Amino acid sequence: MTRYAILCGSAPDGFTQKKINEMHDFLTSDAGGFWAEKDIVIFPNGVTEAMLSFVLERLKAEKT
Repeated sequence: MTRYAILCGSAPDGFTQKKINEMHDFLTSDAGGFWAEKDIVIFPNGVTEAMLSFVLERLKAEKT
């Protein structure tokens, strides 16, 4: 099974919210399931509908 995490924040440009960092650290930890870095996408400053659609369509094209 392939899985992906998409973490979206709302921090100002150049910053990342503490909770986004904590979630990333959890996902890559033993308790979080040892997610691979390549399976985690982070949008620390928010994401537009077009960008999110692009990411999801790309994952769909990879048959995940």
